[in-house]
Amino acid sequence: MSVEQGPQQPAVFVGIVLEVRVLHQAKVAGSMLDSRPNRSSFALVYRMPDQPDATILGGKTFENRRGAIGRTVVDHNDFPLHVLGERCGDYLGEAALHQDALVVHRHKYREFHQEMVSIIGAKFGQPQGSNFMDNETSRRGFLGAAPAAAAATFLLVKPEQVRGSQANSSLTVGLIGAGRRGTYVSGIFAKNEFARVAMLCDIYDDQLEAASQKFSGAKLFKNYKEVLASDVDAVYIATPPYLHPEHFEAAVAARKHIFMEKPAGVDVAGCKRVMAAAQKADKTKRISVDYQQRYGADYNAAYDLVKSGQLGPVRAVRAAWIGGGLPVRKGHPDSEEKMRNWLFYREFSGDIIVEQNCHNLDVVNWFLGAHPVRAAGYGGRAQRKDIGNIMDNLAVTFEYPDGTILSYSANQIMTKNFADVSETFMCENGAVNTSRKGYSVYDSETRNEPPRVVQSDTSKGDITYDAVNQFIEGARTGKMENAGNYAAESTLTAILAREAIYKKKEMTWNDLMKG
Repeated sequence: MSVEQGPQQPAVFVGIVLEVRVLHQAKVAGSMLDSRPNRSSFALVYRMPDQPDATILGGKTFENRRGAIGRTVVDHNDFPLHVLGERCGDYLGEAALHQDALVVHRHKYREFHQEMVSIIGAKFGQPQGSNFMDNETSRRGFLGAAPAAAAATFLLVKPEQVRGSQANSSLTVGLIGAGRRGTYVSGIFAKNEFARVAMLCDIYDDQLEAASQKFSGAKLFKNYKEVLASDVDAVYIATPPYLHPEHFEAAVAARKHIFMEKPAGVDVAGCKRVMAAAQKADKTKRISVDYQQRYGADYNAAYDLVKSGQLGPVRAVRAAWIGGGLPVRKGHPDSEEKMRNWLFYREFSGDIIVEQNCHNLDVVNWFLGAHPVRAAGYGGRAQRKDIGNIMDNLAVTFEYPDGTILSYSANQIMTKNFADVSETFMCENGAVNTSRKGYSVYDSETRNEPPRVVQSDTSKGDITYDAVNQFIEGARTGKMENAGNYAAESTLTAILAREAIYKKKEMTWNDLMKG
């Protein structure tokens, strides 16, 4: 099943809209019938595409199923409409449609709609410009005019969208950086019925073309400043890390909701720029950074367990990111090598501990409520010698303000089916291991007894969905956050380790920030 915003289609089909609330002298997709106040209304809508429409519900269709969309729940079963209350499950049977309900019916055969319009017009005998269905007209009578409709599909849309106004119901998103990660995560945005990928920006034509195939109707740009100057509600910054400070500053100045990939930058100066910009940000705009663990249900449950003191204070921490190599791009001109394969060049990515391992370090900072005061470590290039200048393995020891020690290791060496991407908090009376697959609790008095494993449904997939969906919900409903400062601190934690490795000496936080 495709999760992409469907391709735009020519104006071929006719749809039918039922709405309880008044549509007075408004235009619905270019054509409607007038409605008098306090009367139910009927309208014709043109330009309903055969494929899912990118502008409606992120391209989703709902066929022969029951599901919650905004404040509406509709069940299609031989064409009757059964509307439930707002996500409450109270069955209303044949009651009138919920006041915020809007249902668009369409059929793949154009002839069917023409016939249906003709039948309805004859049945109710109402000329255009009058109230097509009065309050005495039942839905059963209306639907009975077209018994062949049982094979139809329902497409649910929010009233604000059909009226041509967002009204806080749909978040328009502009992607800045249409590479692999940017395109993938934008697909998650598009799956959310309350968001729409409206703009795509990249410096490379091939990446723009590939992304445009997935997000039909999105406008294309080569300059990110044009995206920020538009009326798009939010931007998703997925450019190489060395550009994050510049793009973040500009997005804050443009007063956009911001979802940015980690890390905050690749050096101390860049992180300071992000922190300064975050302090100046509009408090009505949500700023999130893609440290996904902070949004995962299991990570939050594990955090609560550790902070509750049930297992006693944290005495030591170990963490690792051992997960294999990175994909290499090929087939581009030599002049584009560093930008196309930015992951492998430290000046663009910050090296593996900054670009990738910052996830683990962010979790530890979060759980301990602090950043480290010093670090020492080693690293090198044991296997990766054919591209770039980043390390492929490292080991670092961090000390936190209360004396807690973090032992960290990472590598990007192919280890076949072995992997360890997790954090372990060793407390006085037990231990908790956290990962994107759930968390494990070691609190048994029997040494060899297996741990209690907790895994929610969200951890069975990609917790990036949690981060994206919470961002959309927060931006739409006013649940604000400003992740700029902690995102920069977690990035600086990685930079502290990197500099200790590069300089082959212990580095303190104070020395790093002064430098």
